[in-house]
Amino acid sequence: MLSFRLENHKSVRDEQQLLLTPAHEDARPENADWEASTVAGLFGANASGKSNVLEALVCMRDTVRWSMNNSEPGTGAGHGRAPRRT
Repeated sequence: MLSFRLENHKSVRDEQQLLLTPAHEDARPENADWEASTVAGLFGANASGKSNVLEALVCMRDTVRWSMNNSEPGTGAGHGRAPRRT
């Protein structure tokens, strides 16, 4: 995943984008066979929505991860529940 966009999720009203690529070309090692950064950071003031961005990422991950389980014929995605995390 090279970027993640969200909007209208909890405190995030307007579209926000989290870029997971190096900001500067010289930050990428020569001959790297990947485009994404290996580490990303979220910075912001208290109560600015950092945790809500992470929660949206978890929601997206779970939707992708469990979409086949939750999309049995006639039910469609979103009608089931993902298994409990332990």
